[in-house]
Amino acid sequence: MKSPTRTINRLHLTDLDPLRFEDLCLNIVSRIREWQQLSHFGRSGSDDGVDILAEELINDEKKLWYIQCKRYSGFGKSDVKELIDKIVNGSKLPDKLLLIVACDGSRTVQQYYEEYAVQQGIIETEI
Repeated sequence: MKSPTRTINRLHLTDLDPLRFEDLCLNIVSRIREWQQLSHFGRSGSDDGVDILAEELINDEKKLWYIQCKRYSGFGKSDVKELIDKIVNGSKLPDKLLLIVACDGSRTVQQYYEEYAVQQGIIETEI
């Protein structure tokens, strides 16, 4: 019997269908914490910038996460601004905004993401 091979090349996540990419993200996110609630809104199409909504309980306090999944081949400052503006104009601000992207991002874009989110009232971010 052959043993499994090791994948050392990049996975082409941009080749996935957008909904399959969201499904993959949901599967990954479901395993990183013990969530009180985990809801997938991305499939509905009208998600106000929240593909996945998650709640975790830390020291008897609920922490609200918004998770956005982007299967883009590139992600720049204008994409960051559009994403955050949509969330800020949509509903209650999250305690944490997690952005999952299928591409590499520059340090400049990551720094802009963090700074722009704070300016808009979202204190904790992660890519």
